[in-house]
Amino acid sequence: LNYGAGARAMAMGSAFTGVADDATATYWNPAGLSQITRKEVTLMQSTLFADTKYDFYSFVVPSKKGGSAWGLSMTNLSSAGFERVNATVDPNTQSFTNVQSGGNFQVSESDLRWAYGRKVVDHVAIGTALHKITRSVDTSSDSSTAMDLSTLIDMKEGRRRLGMTINNVYGKMSGDTEDTLPLVFRVGMSDQYFKKRLLLAFDIDKSIHANAGWHTGGEFGFSKNFKGRVGIQGVQGEGLDETVVGFG
Repeated sequence: LNYGAGARAMAMGSAFTGVADDATATYWNPAGLSQITRKEVTLMQSTLFADTKYDFYSFVVPSKKGGSAWGLSMTNLSSAGFERVNATVDPNTQSFTNVQSGGNFQVSESDLRWAYGRKVVDHVAIGTALHKITRSVDTSSDSSTAMDLSTLIDMKEGRRRLGMTINNVYGKMSGDTEDTLPLVFRVGMSDQYFKKRLLLAFDIDKSIHANAGWHTGGEFGFSKNFKGRVGIQGVQGEGLDETVVGFG
């Protein structure tokens, strides 16, 4: 759940909590769905290291009257090609004997998410997301349900926005695990300049079990149909973690 979603947001250093104006809002800030005025779909697949693939799909439908929308998204991370080994243990020496290859197995994690965002008063929108998270490693598996809350505040006539999310306000896990879902707080601000041709954004996220992370990025419209993006992100106490560029 930490990789991000969408080529646009990730090219801006994942500084998208205060933007959240496209179909990836189901991931970044459900309150941002209130900005969407037509049906949108986002499809993303990324090939990572060692036979690992990361996918994100999102579909958003706005209300007929406007000011609210719901969305359904799927995030999936899978790795294949892990070698299964069958062996017996000698109880006297605690050593392995009769070691044989048992073929391969796969590791997968997925998150099915339903999100809803609605404008409640002028310049303020709220949102929520409900998750069904499943994980499997060979024959072992577990699942969890979780809920997120979010808000998006329009601070300056659509130019400047402040977004805030709290992930895993509610979380319950079951299956072969003793893990828990930590609370994660995220705050982001975006601002637009030069007749909205330049978009700048900055995010801070903090899990109760980890150091704070920071993200900053920008998007510049060279023309009506072409935009370039750049972003950087890092972790408190560890310095710069990643630099990103993109276009669309």
